Amino acid sequence: MERSSLIVGIAVFFAALLVAVGVGQWAYLDKGYSLGVSIGGGPVSISHIDFPGWRKVAQIILCTAAFIALWLFADGRRGASPVAWIVLAAAMSLGVSDVLQYGAIGSPTSKWSILVFIGLALVVQYRSSMQRLGDSVR
Repeated sequence: MERSSLIVGIAVFFAALLVAVGVGQWAYLDKGYSLGVSIGGGPVSISHIDFPGWRKVAQIILCTAAFIALWLFADGRRGASPVAWIVLAAAMSLGVSDVLQYGAIGSPTSKWSILVFIGLALVVQYRSSMQRLGDSVR
């Protein structure tokens, strides 16, 4: 397999992962969740939790930035690595905020989205390192 087609294949793979995770998170943000609590065997009290609109906007910005990092990666641009690491840091910060606000069970930030962002940052960093190594050999 030629190197450029390998890069395109990796980019398509991560694009598919980003779409799948993004759609799942969007659906969860749109639907919210219900929590039933019973104290001492009494009647169950059910509360529905809706997520604020800013959380959907944050999701859109995060996914857009991840796609920009992916495009920079596929195009061989040097800016891909910082963008990918910034996306990961933003996703981690948003995840911590979600856990503090909604708890670990209700958090809209999934472990799968964090894993995709970690994978993206590592792959982009690896390619960037290989490009720098190639430039230093020339």
